[in-house]
Amino acid sequence: MDIYYTDEAFYIVIYAKSQKVQEIEVNRHVAICKDLYRFQGEAYNIGHPLKEENEEVVAKLQ
Repeated sequence: MDIYYTDEAFYIVIYAKSQKVQEIEVNRHVAICKDLYRFQGEAYNIGHPLKEENEEVVAKLQ
């Protein structure tokens, strides 16, 4: 899993058929927790990282 934060948004690259993606499709309200940090918000599936409209996000991940 790759995670990138920019412009007040987290971008997460994860397998499209994972349980987490299936859960997001049903309920977009999510939380990310790590150690003492917790973030809440809404998740949106923007599609495959190699889609043309995701080029800017992928460039930042590299």
